[in-house]
Amino acid sequence: MKWEVQLNGSTDDLRELAKSLTNDDLCITERNGQFFLETTRFSGLTTREELNSEASKILSILTGAVRLSLVGRTPLRIANIAKVRKDGARDIFHSASATIRARVSCGVKITQSDGTVKVVNPADKVPIWVNVALKDHRVEKALQLFGISKHDWVSLYSLLEVIVEDVGGIDKIENEDWATKEEIKRFKQTANSPAAIGNSARHGKNIPPPSDPMDLKEAVALVKVVLHNWLRSK
Repeated sequence: MKWEVQLNGSTDDLRELAKSLTNDDLCITERNGQFFLETTRFSGLTTREELNSEASKILSILTGAVRLSLVGRTPLRIANIAKVRKDGARDIFHSASATIRARVSCGVKITQSDGTVKVVNPADKVPIWVNVALKDHRVEKALQLFGISKHDWVSLYSLLEVIVEDVGGIDKIENEDWATKEEIKRFKQTANSPAAIGNSARHGKNIPPPSDPMDLKEAVALVKVVLHNWLRSK
């Protein structure tokens, strides 16, 4: 028995992923304008509930990885789950309306010293990140938090906490030159202070703002740099 999982998301994101996710462990293929997720992790699953659970877990991780590598903001979801019979007929168990959004993205051509040209696609690191996440619950959680449709102070703070706990403290982050203690302190104090960011703050109590509060755009950039470096270390 073979399972077929059709994907729902940005066509451009899925096309970029299809360039980089090409092996049996994790593969996205395009057929007639539709995109399908294939993975050896589906082998042995016998019910649609098991398949839906495993596919949803992978897609929640992929959504964060796509947002980190492609700046995509459309969540990847299941459009259809089908069980393919031996005669080729399909039993469809789950369906959802398609979501299509356009965004320009392309690979970078690098000419190497021997004259050969290598194309580096934006999503080339995604399969590495996903495979690590499927074995490491902290990486899984971090990518899921980064994939939340709208970044906010709470999710960013939680994501940074995951990384700090994993590496053993802020000192490690500073020693690795991912960010300074001062940057992280300013981020945390801003995130916790209603006086700095109003109702978006993690706490309601009166926590004084830093002298130079961080805006959300700067906070996203800080966490993104730390996340990139942490994933590279993994």
